[in-house]
Amino acid sequence: MAYRSATVPFSLGEAAMGPSAKTPAFFDFSLPIARADSWLTTSQDVVESCVATLIGKERRLSQLLKQTVDTREESGVAVPPVLLEAVKTFDTHANALGALYPSYVFPLARGTDRIRLAVVNACCALATKLVAHRTSFPTRLNELYAATSEISIAYVALQATALSLGDRCAAAVAARHLRHVGQLLLSLHELVPYESVRELQLRGLHATTDDLWEVVGVCGRT
Repeated sequence: MAYRSATVPFSLGEAAMGPSAKTPAFFDFSLPIARADSWLTTSQDVVESCVATLIGKERRLSQLLKQTVDTREESGVAVPPVLLEAVKTFDTHANALGALYPSYVFPLARGTDRIRLAVVNACCALATKLVAHRTSFPTRLNELYAATSEISIAYVALQATALSLGDRCAAAVAARHLRHVGQLLLSLHELVPYESVRELQLRGLHATTDDLWEVVGVCGRT
């Protein structure tokens, strides 16, 4: 995976330890990120910056989708077909975005940057695995819903930016992916309320789904 330093909105140290923590020098990527800001001088620079940011968001969304499916399978309950289909669809998005600018990559400044990046990625992956087994399916759906909503805004911004700067190719990819995101949002809007109530039922509470059509706007769904 190419390191696109111009597009990271925060230091990787903050991503690993939280924005309020003091970032050790070894994990501080603020210098190459700040230096890269001065490179956004052409239309291609600006669109590529939006694209590369979305690549990171797409990889996170794809990971959340797979974790949501895994959590459901571990509980021994059938996975909603819409999520299985979404895993296949969103697994290709990052590669499709990356194909827009295959050679427009900001190189790492030093070999130590590559080591720092690998260490941070390993720490984040370990933290994800440690938390994964404690996360319920409804909670996973809520996280997925939030990430999908966030990425929809980013695609609207990319499409508008690309169209305004004459990049029809990037705009077309953004429009196609935005349709997929919209379909997933609608599906999650239906799934989340029912799964939340089922979680209450598993806790022994007398919760019914009779009136949930008022939330999802679909009558008769159980």
